[in-house]
Amino acid sequence: MNVLPGLYNMGNTCFANSVLQCLSHTRVFREYCRLGKHSKNCFSDIAKYKFVQSVDSFPVEKLERLPAIQAVLSKTTKFCSFCIIESHIRGLLDEKKNGQMQVRPIGIYLLF
Repeated sequence: MNVLPGLYNMGNTCFANSVLQCLSHTRVFREYCRLGKHSKNCFSDIAKYKFVQSVDSFPVEKLERLPAIQAVLSKTTKFCSFCIIESHIRGLLDEKKNGQMQVRPIGIYLLF
């Protein structure tokens, strides 16, 4: 089985993490997201942002400084929860290529 990086628990995110892990390991759904099929036809451009960060590279205290979080909070981009999930899954695939075994799912703060 092709195992993706685990999700770092950032407070009370364990239940949301388990749902995201199930979705990201569902092959058809993962491929749909990897190819960007939703975001290509969506009104939002939020999928261009990265919603997954390496645990080592970014302290959770600085989440509000990330461009993705700033764009959503400042309402400079239209919000689409599916685009965030799509970006999350693409981010997991990228981090796996980089050898990461655990990541911070920063988009979780916007979804739940």
